[in-house]
Amino acid sequence: MLVESDIDIDGDSTVSCALAIIGAAFVDGSYELAEKMVNKWLFKDLFEHYEENKELLFSAPLSEELQGPNPKAQLNSFFTKFPGQYKPNYLLKIASTNSAGLKRTQFVFSLGIEDYHVPTKRIDNLAPGMGISQRAAHEDAARNFIKILEHDERNIVKRLTYIKSTEEERLEHQQIKIESGMKIKKEEATSKNKTKDDDQESDDDDTVAEQSPSYQPASPPYEELAHLWEYDYEDKYRIKLQNDNCILKNINELCRRYLSVEKLDWEEWDNGEPHQRSFTAKLTILGKVYAIAKGNSKKGAKKKAALEAYPKLFHQRTDNSDH
Repeated sequence: MLVESDIDIDGDSTVSCALAIIGAAFVDGSYELAEKMVNKWLFKDLFEHYEENKELLFSAPLSEELQGPNPKAQLNSFFTKFPGQYKPNYLLKIASTNSAGLKRTQFVFSLGIEDYHVPTKRIDNLAPGMGISQRAAHEDAARNFIKILEHDERNIVKRLTYIKSTEEERLEHQQIKIESGMKIKKEEATSKNKTKDDDQESDDDDTVAEQSPSYQPASPPYEELAHLWEYDYEDKYRIKLQNDNCILKNINELCRRYLSVEKLDWEEWDNGEPHQRSFTAKLTILGKVYAIAKGNSKKGAKKKAALEAYPKLFHQRTDNSDH
């Protein structure tokens, strides 16, 4: 059984932990315990519309739904009924060990909940469970969480701190980004219409961002970038731009969210080299060329250019802290 020192819960994990508690209680069949926890402290503090959702969450058909043969699918279905955008996050690890000369594989399952708007930093140690199958590990994780609640309820509740992430705050943040983008575009249009003297002709290729004294490379809040980062035991957090499968997708997302640039300006061409197929890609943002790179294909060249442009566009995380 897990002890209190095995649980790492910080402010950003509050919603995750709270929903995991209810999810674990339901999966384990302890509906009375789940409702007790909700009535005692959870929904009354976290959700404004608790009363109107209580009947839906604890209706008889819902309880029956969670008793079917596929607990993972049923838990997914269950959380769609919550007043908010939440999704269960399942971390599955396979550990192979040699015991008496035999190789054994176990499934290690951890139950956690991720809020779309407040991504959690670490959710893989809320309720670990093991079993000879994924379902068995899932049920073991739920039972472990129930045990933690029963034996250490006071400490868990004491350590939970709700971090507000209201729709109004998100809209306000979005409006700031839109206004910032409009300001840059307005400066760009103004600068193009100005008559430049001889001393300025050499600066024709400078971007509006460079001309603006207030411009600094964007430094997106780490907590809002959790889905773009991956955990690595050597250098802690590593930007997922290094993963070939999501380089271009993530550079687009970063620029859209933090520079208000909806579409990147790409140019690709065949280098026409006689002995080797070679392409060049050029990335231009707000009038400035941020990267030019070569590759064996157009897509490969674009990926290299994206990696080259990233540190110029954003302050890259270099420390080894866990936040």
